[in-house]
Amino acid sequence: MLYFERKHNGRGPLGAPKERKAHKMSLQKPVVCEVAKDTYIIDMFGEQSPALLVGTEKALLIDTACGDYDLAGLVQKLTDKPLTVVLTHGHGDHAGGAFQFETVWCHPLDHTMVQELDDSHVDEYCETMKQNDENGFFDAGRQRLPGPHPCPKLLPLSDGQEFDLGGRTVTVHHTPGHTKGEVVLIDHQSRILFSGDAVNGNLGIFGASLITALRGLQNLAAYAGQWDRNFTGHTGWGGDTFLTSVSPSIFPTCMALMQEVLDGSLQGDVHPTPLGDRYNVVRDGVIVSYDPARLKDPV
Repeated sequence: MLYFERKHNGRGPLGAPKERKAHKMSLQKPVVCEVAKDTYIIDMFGEQSPALLVGTEKALLIDTACGDYDLAGLVQKLTDKPLTVVLTHGHGDHAGGAFQFETVWCHPLDHTMVQELDDSHVDEYCETMKQNDENGFFDAGRQRLPGPHPCPKLLPLSDGQEFDLGGRTVTVHHTPGHTKGEVVLIDHQSRILFSGDAVNGNLGIFGASLITALRGLQNLAAYAGQWDRNFTGHTGWGGDTFLTSVSPSIFPTCMALMQEVLDGSLQGDVHPTPLGDRYNVVRDGVIVSYDPARLKDPV
């Protein structure tokens, strides 16, 4: 494991040429970066980025990546505290590694999605990523973990639920949109929002109507004063670039695009996507993907 400690002084990411060169080679294995005190982002080959938060009594792992690496073993090297595992949602690239843990928290609306994951999803996902990976980094560090891979015991997450890790508290907020059971988590010690796929620069709304997704983000906006940075579930270092939180402008841009689609005031183009009848709207590098047949219907 290659480990870089990013100083938690808010001054930005590492950037020396020596560090950049070393990191580019390191994409063949996960990279662990400390983005705040006792707060780690685990970059899984530049793709998924589970987060590990360590308190004085317990530790919390947010997401499990796609299951093609011994994430449980890696976490054990980082902390010996009793571990709680939480999924932001049930898609295979976030929940595929859940089989490595006995008990996992997930919103009930995504339980079925997690239960339906099987060994084949790892092969399918990795093959897709390899085809889109020009540098060959993704496949280089892949581990086919011995099976079988049973689904862990799933515990029901709820909106407003808190996890007390000892000296720090993490709060869950339900934000349906990307999936029906999508959640985000706010760590009050580091003032970081861990947003999974709910608030990023490529927001695909698959699990709810557009208006439901917008309301979820509007409800979350009421807590905006509780975080300073937003790390998504795909905050990878990405070759020569370095791990940073996403721009604060993504949040209002996502909401503005969604609102304009709903009220018919959109300024800009709507682009069909390869995914059937879905459409993309784009502004300032932010993409919102939605189903025009599910604008205002209930979840």
